[in-house]
Amino acid sequence: MVKQLNDKLMLTDVLTHLKDIMTLSGMAFKESNCEKMRAMVTKTSERVGENQFALFQYMNQNGMYPIQNADPKLVKQSIKTFSE
Repeated sequence: MVKQLNDKLMLTDVLTHLKDIMTLSGMAFKESNCEKMRAMVTKTSERVGENQFALFQYMNQNGMYPIQNADPKLVKQSIKTFSE
């Protein structure tokens, strides 16, 4: 049986790949000792990060990626924990 991908599945796939590229860019940056390569990886990471966030916002606004806001008390506790 052939299944068709709907918009949500296709966009989720793209979002996942963009997240993976961000992870791999971080590894490439850590492993490179060439300034030109590091600059290129940094620029690429910025563009990919912007695209990833724009896609997330689009999906969220169209009900494809709902989020639940965190409890403000937990957020304050996390900030305190990681600020120390």
